[in-house]
Amino acid sequence: MTKLPEEWIEGEPRRLSDLRKGESSHVMITELTVQPDRSCLMRRNAKLSEPNLLTMAVRRDADGNLHVTIPAQSQARFRIENPLPLSLDKYDPVASITFEDKRT
Repeated sequence: MTKLPEEWIEGEPRRLSDLRKGESSHVMITELTVQPDRSCLMRRNAKLSEPNLLTMAVRRDADGNLHVTIPAQSQARFRIENPLPLSLDKYDPVASITFEDKRT
């Protein structure tokens, strides 16, 4: 029986909680949780990924705050989560959300 080469084995994925100050990455759009007051949270356990049609950019600023950019091509719409997730301590607040300009 053949064995898959080591370089094809995926390692443990990085998570949002691993994102260092000043670092940027992407997460699945579905990781954004909207509260009844329309403030937003992201799961600390969200997997960081490469950009694609189903992801949004996320950046942790020098103060540790999260900033999200929704891509121009996104057709995503978000539901308000009611009731809220049971473990709010497993989420980080989102400091800002911007939407890419469709003209760029």
